[in-house]
This record gives sequence, C-alpha cells and structure tokens, in this order.
Amino acid sequence: MFLTITLFASLMFLGGFILPESPRWLMLKGRKEEAITVLRRTMNTQQEIDLEIREIEQTLHGPQGAGIGIVTRGYFFKVLLVGVLLQVFQQLVGINMMIYYSPTIFGYAGMKGLLAAMTVPTVNMLFTFPAIRLVEKWGRKKLLYVGAVSMLVTMIAAGAAFQSIGSVSDPAMIAGTPKAVLLISVIVYIFGFAVSWGPVVWLVCSEIFPLEGREIGMTITTMVNWTFAGLVMANALSFMQAYGNASIFYVFAGFCVLSIAFVYLFVPETRGITLEEMEFNLKSGVRLRNLGTRTGAAAKLSADVAPQEH
Repeated sequence: MFLTITLFASLMFLGGFILPESPRWLMLKGRKEEAITVLRRTMNTQQEIDLEIREIEQTLHGPQGAGIGIVTRGYFFKVLLVGVLLQVFQQLVGINMMIYYSPTIFGYAGMKGLLAAMTVPTVNMLFTFPAIRLVEKWGRKKLLYVGAVSMLVTMIAAGAAFQSIGSVSDPAMIAGTPKAVLLISVIVYIFGFAVSWGPVVWLVCSEIFPLEGREIGMTITTMVNWTFAGLVMANALSFMQAYGNASIFYVFAGFCVLSIAFVYLFVPETRGITLEEMEFNLKSGVRLRNLGTRTGAAAKLSADVAPQEH
C-alpha cells in the first residue's frame, strides 16, 4: 500500500520539473519574457498575449505580497468569506463520509470485498475528467448547481432506503429495491460531486483572490477545507448512532439546499474573464456575485489596457 503511494508521489515530483511558472508570478519577479513564453502555450494570438501582459502590468502597480494583514481589508475579507464557505459546503455535503464508509453502505446493497471498496474512488476519478471540459463550456456556477441538485436528490433517496432497511440485522435479508436504491444513489452522488463540487470549488478559490493576497486566501481556504473534513468524519458516526442511519443523509441533503442558495446569492461566475479584470471589479466595489461580469469596472480596465490602433 505504501509503495503504491510512493509511485504517484514520484510522478508528482517529476511533473513539477515541467510545470510552468504562473505568468503573474513571473511578471511580479520582473521576468517578462518568460511570462510571454508561458502565455504562448495557452493563448491563440499575439494580440491576446499583449492584452494579458498589459492587464498584468496594470494590476502589478498595486501593493503586492500584503501578508496576513490583508484579511482586514474589506474587499479581501468579502471574497475570503466566499472561498471559505465554498470549502465548508464542499465538506458538509458529505463527500468524505460517502467515500470512507461506502464499503459499509455497499455491504447493505450486497456488494462486498474489492468491488465495494473500489467502486466509489473509481467513479470519483473517472467523472472528474468531464469537468475539465464542462467547466469552460457550461461555467462554474452551472456545474455547482448541477452537482448540488444531484447530491440533494441522491441523499434523500439514500436516506429513504436506509429507513426502509430499518432494523434488519442481516444484509442478506434486505429486499432488492432498497439495495438497488442505495447502489444507484451512491454512484450518482459521487458522479455529481466529481463533476462539480470536487474540482470546481478549488478552481473558483484559485480565481477570486487578488494577486497580493492569493497565497493567503488559498492557505486559509485549504485549512478550512481539511478542518471541516475532520469535523464531519469525527461526528458522522456518532450522529448516526444517536439519530439513526438515515438521519445523516437528510442532514447532508439540507446542506445541499443551503449550498445552492449560497452559490446563487454570492458566488461569481468566473468563466470568460481574466484574473486582472475580476480583481479590478472587486476593488471597485462590484457585488460579489457580479465579479465575473465584464461590464462596468472590468470593461474600463480592458479599454485602458487595449493596444492602440494606428
């Protein structure tokens, strides 16, 4: 088991040698030509590259590397709350409990051994790949909505299945319908998470913070993610023992509802806008949910840095 882990750790280590630096970090260090070289790998035309470089240069005129004190600034604190709550909801929809205890749940459905242990991680891995394409085609918020609704429906279904199981002590005695509902619910739930809240939350968090505090924002939101992962795992079984196996699934369903409302009210759509434009919007007082729009402040930034025609 440990040797298998070292294999993937080695691949990550070797991959680090070919991973390009961020163009924004390179510009921050005065390495403009290297930043242009990196942008050539991701952009189609020289005009797009020139515009991106101009936007980065304009953003760099502000304070950089502000440190932990940046959390006291109003504009940063607002967007930090969005990132923190996204990470909180990512855990409160129940993903880690579903992953860690899926063999037990599948045991109720008559699946045991390696099949029960590998089904969830395999589904989780495979359905993360569609998110790579859909996140730019559909947008971040639409994927979060789809994922939350999928998890909401399947959590209610799983809770109903556990209620029908009741006090049956022998899994072999459980009727076929609850088994099928449990099996399908868990698989669809993992699909809903893998294609949305799994990768998209991390993506949005990497996009919403201004450059001078991006490392602070990502550090805090990552700490919050793992803190709530620990809290859920430490209390889930006790909650189930106190209120019944079905109860925890209804709780997770409730958090899915809250997550939908939160995304609608506060989370910006970050597709199709540069990090510099979004930062300009943030510091100009644009509402959180509208940070990803190109109207107003962001449009002014694009006009200011656009190359002049002769």
